[in-house]
Formats: sequence, C-alpha cells, structure tokens
Amino acid sequence: MFSALVVIDAMFAVAAAIDAAPPPSVPSYALDSAVLYRGEVGLALFFGGYLFVAAIALALEGRTVGKISTSGIELPHDLSAPVAAQQALAEALKAAEVAIESNNERFSSEIEALWREMIRLRDNRGARG
Repeated sequence: MFSALVVIDAMFAVAAAIDAAPPPSVPSYALDSAVLYRGEVGLALFFGGYLFVAAIALALEGRTVGKISTSGIELPHDLSAPVAAQQALAEALKAAEVAIESNNERFSSEIEALWREMIRLRDNRGARG
C-alpha cells in the first residue's frame, strides 16, 4: 500500500510540475529557468507528499515520527509492543491461575488422603491399646 501511495504522489507531483506556470520573472533560485522552476515545484510537492504518506503509513502500523532533525528522522519504539506484551502477560497469568487451581485441587485431595490415613492409624492404635 505504501509503494502505491508513493507512486500516486509521484504522479501528482509530475502533473503539478507540468501544470505549474512560472511567474513572469523566474526566481533566481531557479537559475532563471522555467523548466528548472517546474522541476523544483514537482520535487517540493513530491517530498512533501512523501513525508505525509510516510507519516500515515507509520500511524497505520501504530508508530509515529519521534524527531525530525538534520541527522534524519528518528522513530520511537513500536507502540504496539506494549499491547502485545500486555496480552502475553495476561495469557501467562491465566495459565498460572489454571496451574494454581490444578495444584490446589491435587493438594486438597492429598491432604484429605493424609487426614484419613491419620484417623485410620489413630483408630488402629486405639483399638490395640
């Protein structure tokens, strides 16, 4: 999807560059060339659109742009990672609850069996004595 949006952005930038009418006196930053002026307009629109498309694509993935500087764009950690970690923790807690309940049932039956054995031994001692 990202690449398709970049292609659409490029087509829009080319169309805008072709359609851009240079002013009567072309600015000096375009070296007094109408063709160069149109190319600059197209590139400016392409890069602006590219940044917009990149921001939207990151947002769809649950990420954002953290910092834009002269050294580049810094992306923060994946924002969906805490959600996945929370889901994994919930599953682990549920498994632990099931294991604890299973152990409680087993220990209860073991304690009951020991209690019955103690009563039987006590009764046998009382019957001999």
